[in-house]
Amino acid sequence: HYHKEEPELAVAAAAKYLAVSISLHGFDSAEVLNAHLTMADILLGSGKIPDGVKHLRAAQFLMEFMAGKNYSGISSTYYRMGSHYYDAGKLEDALQFYKVAAARRSEDRMFDCLIARNSAGVLARLGQFKLAFDYEKKAYQLYVTFLGDEHNATKACSNTLIQLMKLAVEQEKKSKIQEKERVKESAADAVADQIRADEEAEEAQPTKKKKKQSKKRNKK
Repeated sequence: HYHKEEPELAVAAAAKYLAVSISLHGFDSAEVLNAHLTMADILLGSGKIPDGVKHLRAAQFLMEFMAGKNYSGISSTYYRMGSHYYDAGKLEDALQFYKVAAARRSEDRMFDCLIARNSAGVLARLGQFKLAFDYEKKAYQLYVTFLGDEHNATKACSNTLIQLMKLAVEQEKKSKIQEKERVKESAADAVADQIRADEEAEEAQPTKKKKKQSKKRNKK
């Protein structure tokens, strides 16, 4: 049993269960898969995130190994791992897990909404507002389809969508201004380089003339 008041005892009991399951059924069995998931729940619940994620990864491997990549539970496992990386501030890693979760088979359309919304949140924190808007739009369309316009989740998603659209438009304007400035700077640098090259050419000409005059004197 997992008792939140006694996490160390829970971990010890789950570890024994995992060891016994492996010895009785082999590493590639449903019992071992459940044991890894139990260990993950206990460790993650007690704040031992890295250790918990290791057992989630082991469970994810066994799911794909035994049931294939289309097993419906794989998507939620990737989503959970992505969420833990998100909470840890590892945004790029979290986004990759969310992408894999979205690509795997899921039988819950609401779960697809969560993946899309969390992906949008990661992208917004990364400053990629246009992509964040696209993911949030996908979530909004799913919410409207399955929950309707008046549901609180749909309304919350709509508000976020408006904010992301504003941020994306503002970012695009700044990007265009910066691009214009960059083009001006490049043109100014090109003119400066040409002026410098012309000045160097002019400075080199008198030297050549002096050398020619010196050769003529020597001949005389």
